[in-house]
Amino acid sequence: MSKPRKLWWGYVKAVVRAYPELQAQLNELRQPSTGGRSDSQPGAKGASRTTENIATRTLPPMDMKHLEAVEKAVKWTEKLPTGPERLKIIELVYWKQSHTLSGAAQAVGYSYQHTLFLNRQFFYMVAENLGLEEKSASRAK
Repeated sequence: MSKPRKLWWGYVKAVVRAYPELQAQLNELRQPSTGGRSDSQPGAKGASRTTENIATRTLPPMDMKHLEAVEKAVKWTEKLPTGPERLKIIELVYWKQSHTLSGAAQAVGYSYQHTLFLNRQFFYMVAENLGLEEKSASRAK
């Protein structure tokens, strides 16, 4: 019999899937505009604050919380000896959505059961970063 999932599992799955789109939206917000009048052009009143304005553009608070939760989990995963393989699984299944967990397991050369464990570990880390899970649980098997 399979282990019952946490109530937050579907929510965290949606957060992980949304990560590339949120990243793209944030990058787009932080790009300088190419058209229109700039504060630094002649005739503009006041000092130029273009760089400051670009740096302070951000996503809505909940989207930023989601983005930061996944970024922290990615950074944590990168530090692990098997980090690249773990992130490849997440990328294939949730970000590119080109593989199932079983297919991603084959792509990185892991068993399906081990891939399930790694997936669960990543989700627990994201849940911890969102404040949905206690720290000790995400580090446990």
